[in-house]
Amino acid sequence: VPQPIAPQLAAMLDAVSMPSEPSQSAARVLKTGMRKGRSKLQVAIWLVIGALVIAGGVIVGFKFRAMRLDNKIADSQNIARGLAKADTWKAMVRSRDRIAGIAQASPTADNMAALARIRALIAFEFGEGVPEAKSAIDALGTQRGLDAEIAAAYYALAVNDAKNALDAAGRALKLDATDPAALYVMGQAELLAGDLAAAVKQLQAAVDKEGRPLYRVALSRAYFELSDWKEAQRAIDPAPLKAWYDGLEADTTRELKDSGIQLSSLVDEHPGVVAQRARLAVATGQTAGAKAT
Repeated sequence: VPQPIAPQLAAMLDAVSMPSEPSQSAARVLKTGMRKGRSKLQVAIWLVIGALVIAGGVIVGFKFRAMRLDNKIADSQNIARGLAKADTWKAMVRSRDRIAGIAQASPTADNMAALARIRALIAFEFGEGVPEAKSAIDALGTQRGLDAEIAAAYYALAVNDAKNALDAAGRALKLDATDPAALYVMGQAELLAGDLAAAVKQLQAAVDKEGRPLYRVALSRAYFELSDWKEAQRAIDPAPLKAWYDGLEADTTRELKDSGIQLSSLVDEHPGVVAQRARLAVATGQTAGAKAT
């Protein structure tokens, strides 16, 4: 038979088993902890912010892409200029092709003028691509910059137009009186026009600024026309030619080597220099290939 529970213990058990009423503070906690629904205005603001963040990321991405393209173009321009400094047909053609690629990728006025210049240079020095040079210059329209004027001078020289060559070279010198290419085309224009003293002056200034082989050969020709054999020979001496090739940048030298152009052999075998030495040898009664005295 179960024993009766003491009255005090029974009262405690009844108090524990009865549910208690929630306090007002607990109710407030439950009420304030409930998640409220977002208004339409809040949703719209978040959508606008998200769109701005995405748009900003796209713009930054395009800017980085443009920067990378600009850097690649600058590197390719440096390589093209370096290739041209060998002053041989093969190097010039490779330089032209690189500049054409740049102009195609980024057809800015400057890049199109640079392409016209290298095309006109090849037309004058090697007699190749004269119609293409004219088309490239015509495509520049009314553009008037240093490259455009030098291109016009080269083209005029290529077609033996002394007047237009002098005019274009004069405009180039007004833009930059110290530019070696501007001095060179003016010297060549003076040579074509028959002003030998003026030609020597301009070509000597070009060589002093940039003693590349083509400039030295032109200076030698000008002295040759004056029958100054000693100065004609001095202009194409091996020592300054070697100094010119030795002074080219390492990247340029490597690019030329990869193109099959050996700079070490060009000191004695540059086609223009060899031809001018032969002219001097014949004029002075020496054996072809010997140095004039």
